[in-house]
Amino acid sequence: MSTGDAGKGLNAGTTINVTGGDLVAVAMGTRKLGTPKAVKSTLGTTIAGGKFYAFSYRNAPLDVGGKLVVAPGYTTYDTSHRQLVLVVF
Repeated sequence: MSTGDAGKGLNAGTTINVTGGDLVAVAMGTRKLGTPKAVKSTLGTTIAGGKFYAFSYRNAPLDVGGKLVVAPGYTTYDTSHRQLVLVVF
């Protein structure tokens, strides 16, 4: 969990690859200096397995600079303004 101003739960200057396990990222910070994000990746994000949950109180939870690839068979995908929930088998 990130609580700082413009904080990121997971911030990668490269591609994020999720292939299993549970990833939970929460950004509760303020946006005085920038925008908080639960997950930010500069080059892209691939979610091919596991469980993925991202929440941002003050901004979009997921910021992907490249391509977002989600494997077929996901069970939940909610792209509301502040929450992204994605569960992949």
